[in-house]
Amino acid sequence: MERAANVSELYAYDRIVPYGDNGMPEYETRLTALPDKPAASIMVVAVTGEIIPNHNDIFTSPFVDFVSRVINAGLYGRE
Repeated sequence: MERAANVSELYAYDRIVPYGDNGMPEYETRLTALPDKPAASIMVVAVTGEIIPNHNDIFTSPFVDFVSRVINAGLYGRE
C-alpha cells in the first residue's frame, strides 16, 4: 500500500488517503474542526471505532498515518 500519492501529502494531516497496490484509494480519513473551537497548539481528536477500536489498540494504520503527518507538519511545515 502506498501511503501517499506524492510527497506533499505526507505533510497534510487533515485529509489522509492511502492508496492500494492498484493505485486506488483504500480509505480516507478527514480532520474537521468543531464549530466554536478556536485553533490551538493542542489537538483533541475524536475518532470512530473503526480507527481506534479500544483503549489498547491505538496503533492502527489510519491513526499512525495521522500522528506521523502531524509530526511532519510540525517539524517541517506544511508544503
